[in-house]
Amino acid sequence: MFYTSATISRMKDRKGKPWRGTLFYKDPETNKYKQKRKILGKFHYKRDAELALQAWREEEERKATFADTSQSTSAFIRSHLAEQQAIGKISAVTYDNSIRLLEKSIAPYIGAIDLNDLTPAIIQEWVNQLATKYKPSSVRTIFAILSKTCKSAYRKDLIPKDPSKAIELPKIRRQAINYLSNEDQRKFLAYMKPQSTFYLASMIALYSGMRAGEICALRWKDVNLAMGIIYIRHAASEIKESGSSTIAIGNPKAESIRNVPLMPQLKEILIAQKKEVKPQHDDFIVEQRNPRLLCTSFLKWSQRHNVIGEGGKAISMHGLRHTFATRAVQSGMDIKSLQSILGHASASMTLDVYASSDAMATKVNMDKLAQYMKGVEETDDMGF
Repeated sequence: MFYTSATISRMKDRKGKPWRGTLFYKDPETNKYKQKRKILGKFHYKRDAELALQAWREEEERKATFADTSQSTSAFIRSHLAEQQAIGKISAVTYDNSIRLLEKSIAPYIGAIDLNDLTPAIIQEWVNQLATKYKPSSVRTIFAILSKTCKSAYRKDLIPKDPSKAIELPKIRRQAINYLSNEDQRKFLAYMKPQSTFYLASMIALYSGMRAGEICALRWKDVNLAMGIIYIRHAASEIKESGSSTIAIGNPKAESIRNVPLMPQLKEILIAQKKEVKPQHDDFIVEQRNPRLLCTSFLKWSQRHNVIGEGGKAISMHGLRHTFATRAVQSGMDIKSLQSILGHASASMTLDVYASSDAMATKVNMDKLAQYMKGVEETDDMGF
C-alpha cells in the first residue's frame, strides 16, 4: 500500500465547514514521510466524508500503481493495434492505415506524452488542432484510434481513467449522396458496352450494391447461378508499405459477410460471361485486382462520357452502389432487408443515408400510404 494512513478534519475557517482529507506516504526518493491534502466537500455526516476519503485514497493508490507502467501514447497505440490484428479484430489493411494515421496525425502532437499523463484537456486541444486541417469525418476516424487504445488500457487496469471520454468532436454535416436518376441510369447503360473494361464491375455494383473491394475479390465459386445467390466473403484492398503497394484479399468486417440474392439482370450478364470465357472455379470474375485503381479509372470514364449523378458530379463506382440502394428504397424495399444486402452494421445507418435521399421515394411511399388509408376508410364501416 503506497499511502500509509488517511485522516479527515473539518475546516471550520471555511464557509460551510467542508471536510478535508489527508493522505500520508513515504517518498521513495527522499525516504521521508509526506502528505497530500484535498477538500472532499460539504457533508452533514462524518461517515459520508469518510466514504469520500476512502474513494479518494483508492483513486490515488491506483495512480501510484500505474506510475510504474509508464509508456508513451504512440507506443501504447502501436501495441494495441498489433494486438488487435493478432487476434483478428482488425485486418492488415486497417492496421496499416491506422499506423499511417498514427505517424501523421497523432505522434507529432501527443505521441510523446505518457499515456498516464494524458488528460481530457490535452486531447481536446489536439482534436481542435486536427479540426483546422481535416474534415470532421477524418478527425473522428483519427480520434477513434486513440479512444479505442485508451478504453483498452483502462479495461486492463493500465491507466487509472479513460482520458478520451467527454471529448467534443466536430459535427459531421450530412451530404447528399450522388446517384443516377432514372434518365441518367438509362444513359449510363447505353454508354457502358459489354466490351468495356469496366462493364462487369459496374454491372455488379449497379445490380447488387457491392463495394469495389468486394467486387475485385469476387470469384466464380462465390456465385451460385442455379440458386441465384452471391456469397460475399472477401474484399480486396491496397496495402502501401515502404514506397510500394500490394493487393491483399482478406475478410471484410463481420457485418459485410453476407449472401445477396442475384437480380435477373445480373444473372443474365454473368451467364453470358461464363459461356464466353469458360472460367475455372477459383478464377476472379472481374479483371481488376486493385479497388482504388478501379474506382479512379471508372470515374475518369464517367467524366469522359458526362454521366452525371443527382449530386451534380460524375458518377463513381460507389455512386453505382448508391444508385442500387436508392432504387431499392424507391421500389418499397424494407430498410432491414436493404441493410442486409448492403452489409451495413445497423439499419439506422441505412436509414440515415438512404431513407430520405430521394424525393420520388418519399412521394411513392406517401402514395402507398394514402391508398392504404383510403382502403381502410372505405371498408371499415363503423355504422355511423
